[in-house]
Amino acid sequence: MKLKQIILLACLSIFSLQASAVTFWPSNFTITASDQKASVGAVLGNGWEEFYSEPGDEVCITKDTGFYTVYLLFNGVATGLKTTIGSDSYDVYDTGISGLGYIISGRVKNVTNWSSSRNDHFLNITEKKVLVDARIAYVKTKSGPIDPVGFVKAKIRSLPVNCANPQMNWEVGSGIINFDDPLILWEAKTCEVRTARETVNLGYYDYAKVRSLRVGENFGSATHSMTVECPNNMKVNYTIADNHHPSNIGNDVILLENNDENPGFGVQMFESGKSTALKIGGDRSSGSAHEYLFATTGNNSEVIDKSFDFKYVKLSNNVEATDGNAQVTVTLIYR
Repeated sequence: MKLKQIILLACLSIFSLQASAVTFWPSNFTITASDQKASVGAVLGNGWEEFYSEPGDEVCITKDTGFYTVYLLFNGVATGLKTTIGSDSYDVYDTGISGLGYIISGRVKNVTNWSSSRNDHFLNITEKKVLVDARIAYVKTKSGPIDPVGFVKAKIRSLPVNCANPQMNWEVGSGIINFDDPLILWEAKTCEVRTARETVNLGYYDYAKVRSLRVGENFGSATHSMTVECPNNMKVNYTIADNHHPSNIGNDVILLENNDENPGFGVQMFESGKSTALKIGGDRSSGSAHEYLFATTGNNSEVIDKSFDFKYVKLSNNVEATDGNAQVTVTLIYR
């Protein structure tokens, strides 16, 4: 019984073909805000990432010259989706991450066309050593955002390669292209501001009427809306800054550009419908002492319009007849 086992193992070793393994190292991939808004089936990022084999990466080696066939065996877990790049259609495979798939294609080195069909092959190859290039790209596989899941890697299935001609003297008759699993990252969520810079006109007012007001009274009014599109599941706060006077923090008056001339009035900013002026908290560089809620989004991205009222406020009984120019910055803060 022991003798038969020894003979059987010897026979197996005589007729087996050596296999060669090559590993490609995909770059880490960051899902951006534009990727999050892409439609199902869309190719993400910059499209293809290509990997080129070099001498020493041979997947098949024969001692003879002659014709043989190279088969690429695409064996990813199919999602049922297809996507098109140019005139070519590709099966989309699962990465193990909900909403993110990949497409893959390969080619024998120095052959122009890329192949992506299962069990596809290249005919009439006469090289003694076969090098295979490959490329991958990521595809959106569900509508809505691809939710972050922390430290995670995409699963890219290996690409087996077989070379076939039973009459040839093979040294290596098959190989496999492996892909080191790339790390998937998520770009920090931010809102897209659609009204980046606007001018608010509070109009002109009679000097005598303004002088008759009490210190602290408002005059003039204009409303302006700020429109942003925010991703899902976000809490967004905001703070305001006095552009012309960065150290003006904690006050509820945005000072005029010519405040050193003591014009006697300034500007106050309110959330529309509210009577309490917003206090100045500065921008990112000066902290956020006074924050206000801008919006909280649900399970989907939302377009948000937030209205603000702007009013002059009398600061002194010595009011000067002058233009009232002031600038304010609204900074969004993500929680």
